[in-house]
Amino acid sequence: ENADNASYKTYYREHYLDVPVNVKYSYDILPGKIKAHAYAGPVFSFGLASTSLEKVKDDTGKGWSRYNNYNGNYKWKDADGRGSEKGEGTDYSMFDLKLGLGIGATVLDMFDVKIGYKAQTYRSVYDKDGNLTQGTISNSSVYNPIGFIDEQKRANNASNAYNNWLQGYINFEPIKGLTIRHEQQISFSNSYSGTTSSIHSYQGKLKGVSSATYKDTNGFGWRMTTTANYTNEFAGIHRVNATLGIEQSLSKSQGISLYAEDLTSESIGWKNLMLSAMSKIEEQTMSQSTALSFFGRINYSLLDRYMFTVTFRRDGSSLLAYDHRWDNFPSASVAWNLKEENFLKNADFISQLKLR
Repeated sequence: ENADNASYKTYYREHYLDVPVNVKYSYDILPGKIKAHAYAGPVFSFGLASTSLEKVKDDTGKGWSRYNNYNGNYKWKDADGRGSEKGEGTDYSMFDLKLGLGIGATVLDMFDVKIGYKAQTYRSVYDKDGNLTQGTISNSSVYNPIGFIDEQKRANNASNAYNNWLQGYINFEPIKGLTIRHEQQISFSNSYSGTTSSIHSYQGKLKGVSSATYKDTNGFGWRMTTTANYTNEFAGIHRVNATLGIEQSLSKSQGISLYAEDLTSESIGWKNLMLSAMSKIEEQTMSQSTALSFFGRINYSLLDRYMFTVTFRRDGSSLLAYDHRWDNFPSASVAWNLKEENFLKNADFISQLKLR
């Protein structure tokens, strides 16, 4: 890649010694001339060196750095000269057991031709110290998949959510046909989650340290609705239904997310983030919103044939921009119930027909 007038090239090199131990089967195809062979058996691989070499070229000249994954030796050369230091090796395995297969042929007892294949065998999930085995000689960046299960077992992660609602209403009829209803609703919520990533986990392998995260969120909600509904019939041909209402609501929430690295105790983990080399508030949120609505509707029906409806709402929300928090939503409709007309009332093949 090129950045800041510099170019970088990285080379990964693996050097190892293979010692095959084979069982051999031979068969004479042409006696005295051609003999076929089949091989199978384990291959013992001994790691000699696993290095990462990075070459850099920039305005100051050329430089390079080499790191040995086995013993931690680190060497470099830049514009100021050359240096080296001793560090700790990684968990790269220096020994692997593979499976080898092959076929071959001997011609005139003078020439041998062999074709072989070797495959990485399964490795033990845990080493002798009880830690997860990570990496191989041929592909040392592979993460042990059992680590995902092991991480959950070690971490004792947890998450819970609690939601509570309290709702009540009252209805009363001050005069015939008029019903007033008042409703209140309150809600409380709390949720939390705790996650610990041990040094053996995937995150631990990437960062080189154990870590933990704790998140907590609390919420409160309130809603009030009051409606008045009036229904009446006049002279047997007029029917009126009218509704007026108001609704208010409030919603609050606050949350916090804490993060810690290099835990003193992985078994305690997220339950006490102060037991760590570093802890911080990763995120903190707080929100509040309110809404207010006025609404009304009038339905009028004449002879159950001709119907008219008018609806109106005015809504306001604190979530919108200050100059655009309120808006009106009117609507109207007209309907004609043709089935009640004399020319269709006795038509049995039609059960309902209405134009709206």
